[in-house]
Amino acid sequence: MKTTRTPQQKRSIEKRTKILEAAFILFSEKGFENTNTAEISQHAGVATGTLYSYFQDKVDIYKTVFESYLKKEVSKMLSELECEINNHTNISQFILLWKDSYLSLFGKPNRALKEINSVMSKVQSLNIFFSDFETEYVESIYKILKEKYNPEITFEKVWIAFLLIDELSKEYVSSRHKKINYSLLEKQAIVFIETLLTNDRG
Repeated sequence: MKTTRTPQQKRSIEKRTKILEAAFILFSEKGFENTNTAEISQHAGVATGTLYSYFQDKVDIYKTVFESYLKKEVSKMLSELECEINNHTNISQFILLWKDSYLSLFGKPNRALKEINSVMSKVQSLNIFFSDFETEYVESIYKILKEKYNPEITFEKVWIAFLLIDELSKEYVSSRHKKINYSLLEKQAIVFIETLLTNDRG
């Protein structure tokens, strides 16, 4: 494994930042498979050798780019969610807030998120990487639910609730089946999730 370096000088930090900005644009527009490091270097205005002094390979760049993007967006989403929670917020209201905050990011067309979903189905190492990120997000929701609403709740139940909300967001972005009343679908999903998270059995 080649050795990379963490830039310390302002000029080096700026070069690395340009590489990441260029990579984000190209990956979002062309996808992981159709983008190469030479294109990223050219778009960033740096030599290919400079790129490889900061990153192991294209996968390393991809992970760095989208980890930073997701952390920023998810951190913002969780902060907004926690700000909405107060001592009078019951679990039903929390689920609605959770659903709304998740759909505000993942329930709208977004080229970067579409690219992440696409690459997860094609590149095993990236699938594992982003799956771990999903787990961290659900653990944050689990912690809130356990501390504020139901100390007996299991992580598995929260995971099922997350899958339902995630699938709902995918319906809004790519499916939109003609025979489905989406307003009713949301309401029924919320009822199911609330029942799941408040039922102390199993």
